[in-house]
Amino acid sequence: MVLIASFITFIFYVLALSDGLGYQLLDARIENEIVKVNQETVQRIITAHVKISLNPIMFPVSHLFGEGVLSSDFSGSAIVPPSGQGIGKDWSPDKDFNFVDANGLAQTAAVYQLPKNIPVLFIIGLLIAYLADKMERHIRRYKSVSFPELSLDAKLDN
Repeated sequence: MVLIASFITFIFYVLALSDGLGYQLLDARIENEIVKVNQETVQRIITAHVKISLNPIMFPVSHLFGEGVLSSDFSGSAIVPPSGQGIGKDWSPDKDFNFVDANGLAQTAAVYQLPKNIPVLFIIGLLIAYLADKMERHIRRYKSVSFPELSLDAKLDN
């Protein structure tokens, strides 16, 4: 039963890290960006803000402690060649900060909430495994019992 509960917990873990099931991206934007250009490279230093809402089924402990909606700031840098794509007169930092980047940052924020929620998810997995075992035993018990008065052959003989 513990093995089944562990498998169910793993499924919850994977679902918790998927956008739409475990969390929802509410807001993602670049707060600050510094572009340093030299002869060999262009370095982008970005500070981004991400706001997500966590699913209360996947993150029950986080919701219990009032952390159901998270706002996080992230900093990072990227170095690109000076002839990099999109860098020119019409270049905008928002073009490069696309949905994939925002979703990755949102998933990172959700990952930090998972360790405190795993024990509860494991208990839910144990409960599901226990109920499934009880249901299987119940079905097997009724499957082995026959009811002759409900048989179609008995009604045709009368």
